[in-house]
Amino acid sequence: MRLNILVVTICMILCIFAFSSFNSDSSDGLKMSEIVEAGSSDISPLLLELRVLDASGRELPQFNGTYFMSGNATDVMIKCDARAECGILFWSEALYINSTMVSHGSYSWSSPCYNWSRSYNLQYSVLGVNALLINLTVTTDSFASSLYRMVIRDVVPPSRPTFESIRTICGGLIIKGLNAIDNLRVSSYAVYINGSMLTPPVTVEDLYSSTLTPKIDPEWVACQDILVLNLTKYADEWINITIAAIDLAGNVGEKAHVGLIHVPNGLWIPIEVHQGWNLIGISILPKNSSTEAILSLFIKHGPIGKKVIYGFDNLKKEWLINPAVMEFCHGYWIYSENYDVLILEGYWPPPPPSPPPTIHLYKGWNLICYAGAKPSPPKPCCYFQSLTPGSYFKFVYEWDAKVQAWTVIDTGQPYTFKPGQALWIYVYEDEILVPPIN
Repeated sequence: MRLNILVVTICMILCIFAFSSFNSDSSDGLKMSEIVEAGSSDISPLLLELRVLDASGRELPQFNGTYFMSGNATDVMIKCDARAECGILFWSEALYINSTMVSHGSYSWSSPCYNWSRSYNLQYSVLGVNALLINLTVTTDSFASSLYRMVIRDVVPPSRPTFESIRTICGGLIIKGLNAIDNLRVSSYAVYINGSMLTPPVTVEDLYSSTLTPKIDPEWVACQDILVLNLTKYADEWINITIAAIDLAGNVGEKAHVGLIHVPNGLWIPIEVHQGWNLIGISILPKNSSTEAILSLFIKHGPIGKKVIYGFDNLKKEWLINPAVMEFCHGYWIYSENYDVLILEGYWPPPPPSPPPTIHLYKGWNLICYAGAKPSPPKPCCYFQSLTPGSYFKFVYEWDAKVQAWTVIDTGQPYTFKPGQALWIYVYEDEILVPPIN
């Protein structure tokens, strides 16, 4: 209610101030309306920029064209930029805050001055101030322009976050249905591990994105209101996890206790699937290789909508329909009715007593996958360096599920393979591929 009253008051101030400005005499005796009309002729208009920054120099967040400062803000920085890209003889500028002039300057030339510009910063105390109406007005001998900015102090923090469910995985935690409410808008979520905040915060753009945002060595990944935390550094430890919402103004809300979590050993990788056919690879040794267990970790829809799975027997050259297990280093076709993200949990490299990974290739076409938890170095033939030179067709094939089309990869050129990527490779004789551990 107080915020609504404040907004109405500020709007009234804005209207009154604008009305008085446009009906007052300028320094050269012209009415403001007459100056604006002159400025609308063939003469280039003024270019103005007015930004409001916080004490650290970052621009304050905006919502519906209004700046918002946090409840504990003590100072703001007002950044003014103006220029005219034509010849002028006179320049006058004034900066007003809540109808009070706080800065003024004027300049004149005996002959036209071209491309004149001005830029300056003004630090302004906002102690005890809940709203600012800022106006930058510039007048020349030919035209004039004004720019307004409104700043409101937001003192209401977001609500304590809620979530629907959590699930521990190897080296991580899945949090579903994360949500919080704010009088303006929640901008991000701060995740705390034993009291220390993970960086960067989880932005709402990432959290509610329809698809996954690719990241390298992420602290977290998120999409469709599901957050997956990377907790590999806390493997086999008990940790306390809390989450707080942060609003546009930077106010941090009350923390929600997610739980005291024991982090299982291992790690996880995200694999995107798109509507239609997808060719994915089991790039790490899965914790549980049963197809049912693996499909259960599609974070949005689970196994629902995953209509059919095809594996391939590289030795017999036969298709396997809906196999009971999905094996390490193998590739699989999956038809999905919707976009989803598979969180594949397991180990890399495989822990003892498991042997180092090897992939048996048999004469002809083989459906395999890139084995590894991180992308490969972008070097020619790096992934296939254990194969006998000339023993395989230099072009391998991958399926681009986004466009439902094949992509040809020249192994003689630099290329980065990614976890979860399946490949078709043709060998002229039986070979053994030993994936490099990166």
